[in-house]
Amino acid sequence: MESGHLIHRASFPPGDECTLSPDSSVCPQNLPQFTLLTSSESTTFITQTLNALGNIEFGNTGQYSFPAPTIVQEKSDSPAWFQISTTTASESNVISFGYQFLSDPGAEGILTLFVDDTPMYRIDERTTPAGLNIAKHVQIGDLQPGLHRIGFRLDPFSDVHSIVQISDIQLGLVTVQHIIDTFAPTTTPVISGTLGNNGWYISTTTIALNASDNPGGIGVASTTYSLDGGPWQTYSTTSPISITTDGGHSLRFFSTDLLGNQEATNTLQIKIDKTAPEAKFIFDPVGQSLNIIGTDNLSTTTVQTTATSSLITDQAGHTLQIFFTQPKPKDRRINLSISSLKYDGLSATSYAVLKYKWKTDKSSIYSLFAAYEKTATSSLEAHYRPKKGNTIIMQAPQDFDDSDHDDDADSRPLKQALPGLVIPFLKTNGGAVTPGY
Repeated sequence: MESGHLIHRASFPPGDECTLSPDSSVCPQNLPQFTLLTSSESTTFITQTLNALGNIEFGNTGQYSFPAPTIVQEKSDSPAWFQISTTTASESNVISFGYQFLSDPGAEGILTLFVDDTPMYRIDERTTPAGLNIAKHVQIGDLQPGLHRIGFRLDPFSDVHSIVQISDIQLGLVTVQHIIDTFAPTTTPVISGTLGNNGWYISTTTIALNASDNPGGIGVASTTYSLDGGPWQTYSTTSPISITTDGGHSLRFFSTDLLGNQEATNTLQIKIDKTAPEAKFIFDPVGQSLNIIGTDNLSTTTVQTTATSSLITDQAGHTLQIFFTQPKPKDRRINLSISSLKYDGLSATSYAVLKYKWKTDKSSIYSLFAAYEKTATSSLEAHYRPKKGNTIIMQAPQDFDDSDHDDDADSRPLKQALPGLVIPFLKTNGGAVTPGY
């Protein structure tokens, strides 16, 4: 691989002879800062200061006069031209200069750059943008130290006179540096977001991919990434990758340097959970007790229960706290009233009642099982019928008494009969409590 490195050799205006080197120049004072070259029968060169003709040369068919300190006039036929002689102390191989056409509409001039009487560069006025333009690092061959001539010639190709202003002429040296680099760049992901427990992020997450080339490398060309198996995309440093959805995500990425060395694909696993867990209250027919179960669609939960509340925590650290009351416990009875919920410390007022009663024989076979649930928006009543082997759901739910009988339910309208012992439950959902079975 070869890369270019510019060494400025000279920076000078036209109008006098200079001895130039990479770090200094020896020139007369009051050198002109720009030259105006006009292709017409009365060609005008405008300079900032010009005390004498010095070493600037004009076309050899004109007469010269100095009507004012800032103007030199040439009267000649076209083309118009001028030439600078300069002695350089170091090698040069490029030239840069500014140019601006100031002609009236319809002009069609051609500006030609000469170095040591050899044409090196041409500029067509017709295709040149208005305003100041820069011809940068024009290759002029290898100029060895010594005397050289830099010339500009303006040729008109219409009846409208062409006028061009030349400024800021600079000689330089572009060196070729041979670089051997077989090392790939390195990409470091930087994650921004709120980190919860166990490596889970509990907020929208952004990932910046910071790539750097190895010492001695010439730079990173691009970084490429794929999110959750999607298409490969070119990463932009101004647009970090944003992940907004809950769940586990996989980000693959690699960078490539300007020599084509490609980094091995990296994989970053990101877990996001922005949602608190929920709860389910259900009777356990084996243990004959109430189970409070934590539910979460992304991770496992832990449940801590006291006489008046339960605290459910998921792996990310989100919490649901449920507050309830229970009358004095009775044998084979459960009576629970939920008063409020609190998600991650934020309260949600909710109301629900859950009642179970049951009876079993010595073989733990259920001869009676009834459930009643009531929430702010709905209610449910269910009775198990062991002789028929089904559970009936009542059409118009009613609270039941505390006796060991529920025969009156058989005379009331049914909504549905389900096979086997069906156990109704309550569950939370975003601040509400709903019955189910």
